[in-house]
Amino acid sequence: MKKEAVLNNVDFKELSKHCKTEDDIASLTKEFMKNMIENMLKAEIEEFVENNNASKNGYYPKRVRSDSGELELNIPRDRNSEFEPQIVKKGQRNISGMYDNTKQINKVYISLSSINLLPFTLICLMGNSVVD
Repeated sequence: MKKEAVLNNVDFKELSKHCKTEDDIASLTKEFMKNMIENMLKAEIEEFVENNNASKNGYYPKRVRSDSGELELNIPRDRNSEFEPQIVKKGQRNISGMYDNTKQINKVYISLSSINLLPFTLICLMGNSVVD
């Protein structure tokens, strides 16, 4: 699915109805960030399994600090512990820098919506793996 198709399927007006406070916006942003990162990790493990004749072996929990606060992520693993995730590397506990790379996206988002969510929210909506 193309990024544009994902954005076209998002009802920004409906999302805006549920965001009345800064805490609501922060919570929604945190959910989007978690969802996007976990889906990117799923895509990484799928590619790894396919290219390395490996087998998936569930997930393990990992806490990381982000611009949206602390996130509890489910990190996929393979049976032989050879999978090395790239979006959130082994041992990495701080992913705050992701926000710096998305500041320009906020300008686009402002033109699409009546509320000003954090820029990472839009990046989360744009990912190819967001919609299963």
